[in-house]
Amino acid sequence: MSTQPLPAVRLATLLDQQLWFIGHDIRHADGNALVRYGFERIRSDAGGTTCYRLAGAAAGRDLVCWGFGVFVGPGTAASGTGRHGVLMQRHAASPRLLAAPLPLPLHKPSELPRMRSPVTERERDEVNAARSLVASVLGDYEQWARIALGPSHRARVLTTLPRHKRRRFWVATDLAPLWQPLRQARAEQPTCSLRFGPTAHSAELAALPRPQTVGEAAPPPPTPHRRR
Repeated sequence: MSTQPLPAVRLATLLDQQLWFIGHDIRHADGNALVRYGFERIRSDAGGTTCYRLAGAAAGRDLVCWGFGVFVGPGTAASGTGRHGVLMQRHAASPRLLAAPLPLPLHKPSELPRMRSPVTERERDEVNAARSLVASVLGDYEQWARIALGPSHRARVLTTLPRHKRRRFWVATDLAPLWQPLRQARAEQPTCSLRFGPTAHSAELAALPRPQTVGEAAPPPPTPHRRR
């Protein structure tokens, strides 16, 4: 029996846990951690989840985060309308291409444009580049959060885990080591030649290192993003 789909499932779980942590980080006693890190907060006036945008996460690309997923795409114009990009949905195993421009601000999954799987080699490269960028940005954020928020914050958060997540989530206060394999893949593949599909990043994900736990030495945090 093939086990190739397993890494994709583990990646979906990792994103789920990361967004669950962030949901608690934004309510930290010292202030919203995403805003402190450099994300722009875009609240909704008509219901839905708050949108967080990190402008210039990479050359010409922004990273947008909601409770239901993460988007990577070209920087948005002042009119509030973006262009095509890639969405990693929470609980979904594979990133998807947006088939239409992303309207920002956007606060509900029902407002998302139609999505599709990549077909051409260029589209597959775009998806893998986006996935690796997400790993790089969130890995940097995790290293910063471990220092800025303190390991005791995440340790307390883990004690509130819902029962249905306890068997799936990693018992870890720092997810940076789990993002590292995909981040390294991005550094080693500057032209994003990794292929999309069941085997994409399989070796890296199948060998995910055990994350650091409370009491272990932490690496120095990266410098927070500064909004331009």
